[in-house]
Amino acid sequence: MNFATITTGARAELPWLLAQFDPAVERASLFDAFDAIALGWHTISVGGLLVDAAPNLFRRHLLRVGEDGVRLQHLCEARQLAAPPASKTLPLLAALAAGDFSLAAELARLTRTTRAVEDHEYEDEFLWGRVLAELAAPPVAAAAIEPRIFELRAAKGSAPYIERIAVVRAICARDQEAFSTAFVEAARTYEMAIEQKAGALGTSPRKIAADRFIWLEGLALLGLATRFGLKKPDRRIRFCPPLALVSVEGRDVAGPPLPLGAWE
Repeated sequence: MNFATITTGARAELPWLLAQFDPAVERASLFDAFDAIALGWHTISVGGLLVDAAPNLFRRHLLRVGEDGVRLQHLCEARQLAAPPASKTLPLLAALAAGDFSLAAELARLTRTTRAVEDHEYEDEFLWGRVLAELAAPPVAAAAIEPRIFELRAAKGSAPYIERIAVVRAICARDQEAFSTAFVEAARTYEMAIEQKAGALGTSPRKIAADRFIWLEGLALLGLATRFGLKKPDRRIRFCPPLALVSVEGRDVAGPPLPLGAWE
């Protein structure tokens, strides 16, 4: 897979996607259009890291995904539409991976608290989305997150979350050894899962490209861990390269923002 080519394609397509974005369309089409734009920014962010070796480009494009997530939530409020499903975690993960905890807290606050049955949201996906939101929204109370974890473990389809649940519990407990062990195991599970997904019939290489090189959720969890005084594991994590963890000064956000038209 030539990621440079995919990044170039995403950069060429984004202006068209933004020009075509209609904030007045019906809800499902609105979310589909947003997802396409967010995927474009996400792909470009990873390209900035892997192709251009520029952590600042990685961060500024992730911030655009996060800020557009807030704009979408406000648009839904203004139009009196049901909020996006809690399982749509890309904006939250982008904000956390970019190290903008204020933006992440705002996204967590706006995250839907009820399962999006109308969107056929699976229970396990909803519960994991809520775990991430509650972990990102200060003040974080481990006692409040544990009941949600209990629900997730009891839900059908919870098996893929077991290693990540261990990561969250270690973060809440501020247990460095447990966190390092759980995170390495979760990263190994992610590697197997993403390769299996990449090889599945019908998987779009363009849509999965960024995820095959960078574990965004892993970077988000590492960011959350630092807030609890924990350090990243003392070993190389394939999908969380050191360059992605470089601290970048300032808050330069890529643009343009999601156009909201009359609801601006």
